[in-house]
Amino acid sequence: MTSSSAAPAAAIAAAALACPALAAAFPDGPPWEVAGNEGCVQCHFDAPATEDSEALSLAGLPSEVTPGSHYRLTVRLTAPEMAIAGFLLSAWHEAAPPATGDAESPAQHDGAGAFAALDAKTTANGAQVRSTEAGSVVETPGVAEWSVEWTAPTTIDGPIVVELWANAGNNDQSPFGDATHRRVWTIRPAPAGAPRY
Repeated sequence: MTSSSAAPAAAIAAAALACPALAAAFPDGPPWEVAGNEGCVQCHFDAPATEDSEALSLAGLPSEVTPGSHYRLTVRLTAPEMAIAGFLLSAWHEAAPPATGDAESPAQHDGAGAFAALDAKTTANGAQVRSTEAGSVVETPGVAEWSVEWTAPTTIDGPIVVELWANAGNNDQSPFGDATHRRVWTIRPAPAGAPRY
């Protein structure tokens, strides 16, 4: 007979096999390829993500975007019980839907523009940016914030999708007890002749 304490241990071991980097709890941020797929819940699977989460905001994101403009964005996650936090922010052209994929063969988006890290709390990879280990510290109880810069693509033929995933973690180095959040915005090209920023 299996003891009651063996069941959680077996579940954690199975999770580690499904998500090899889980053992390190993603100290350098979530895998880039989870964007557009199942996101944070691929490894923090204790509960489904809160979709269109009001716990997430993205200050500075315009409703209309001018090609080549620079935007200072602030990612904010509010969650009273979180001990540690992380995020993954991606932008892509809506006109080019991704191919269906999974963690081994991630969906490939046509990235829109480029993000830049402004401090050691984030790291950028083209049209994606995520938190780092230094950025996982919750400095203000219940609130985590990160600042980044996004440069819009020089050519914009249609709407741009901006997807934000975030994890409010309990810092127990397991996939259980964390709260994942997702929110998506669609921004449109500004009218011809609009000023650049």
